[in-house]
Amino acid sequence: TKEERKYVIKQDMVRLGAMIGYCNTYHCLRGYILEYFGQKHHKTCGNCGNCNTVIEEQDITEYAKMILSCIHRIYEYLGYSLGVTLIVRVLHGSKEKRIADLQLDRLSTYGIMRNIPRTKIRDMIATLEAQEYILTNVNQGGINLTSKADDVWLKGEKVKMLVRTEDKMTSNEKTYSTRTS
Repeated sequence: TKEERKYVIKQDMVRLGAMIGYCNTYHCLRGYILEYFGQKHHKTCGNCGNCNTVIEEQDITEYAKMILSCIHRIYEYLGYSLGVTLIVRVLHGSKEKRIADLQLDRLSTYGIMRNIPRTKIRDMIATLEAQEYILTNVNQGGINLTSKADDVWLKGEKVKMLVRTEDKMTSNEKTYSTRTS
């Protein structure tokens, strides 16, 4: 029935959200999985990639303003929102045909982040979504601003992003652990 189908889709979206959360978490990966299944766990396991990495908080407010502005300008210009890939390409100043065809190279935010690697821009967009400044429309795939985005522009709210900076294990420990595994 239609109701059953809606329920299944809703459950699928919950599971997808959990998988995305696992990919984006900076907390213990083992703990994340155990929590998903309702099991108790220690805060850290000391063995997973996250537990063995130094994580640092960085202020990305200025970049966040650029990204939010780009999303806003794209919507204003086209009348509809675009997905993350095209937003990254606009911010990075891509010369790709699709950007030219849509005339997105005319926007003031075009190429504004050309010196930032695309993967880092993508990570910042993921951070903005995780912190609910933006929201991806699951049906259409476009990214829209939320009312919380105004807090960055109008109220001076700071946006922070967690960044992995280094591995906690020394190279000798890494060599030893790979040989004994």
